[in-house]
Amino acid sequence: MYRTEQWRLPPQLGERPLTRYTPAEAAPCARLLYFHGGGLLYGSREDLPEGHIRLFTDAGYEILAFDYPLAPAAGLDEILGFVRSAVSWAAAGQLPWSDQPLPYALWGRSAGAYLCLLTAAYGE
Repeated sequence: MYRTEQWRLPPQLGERPLTRYTPAEAAPCARLLYFHGGGLLYGSREDLPEGHIRLFTDAGYEILAFDYPLAPAAGLDEILGFVRSAVSWAAAGQLPWSDQPLPYALWGRSAGAYLCLLTAAYGE
């Protein structure tokens, strides 16, 4: 079992929606920062399969699922800038529900994995 909560990112991140999945019975041991696929053109944080959510929350992970700006309205620099800022924000541990930093990992599918790879290459 897991809990789902809807949040909004802070103004400096454009107040975009954020979905938080947490273990139902225990405090999370680490965070997964999820970025969806969709070729940078479409997609949503809500595309995360139920099986993935259950697997990770049952193992004690908190999942933060983000929506990022999409092309062609946003260029790659803007999209990547958002992802890097979102990762920095989440990694700092200054979240509305907790000020406890947790170990974290970047996770994405398709274009989201590409954005995670580029973000990690920048050292975030």
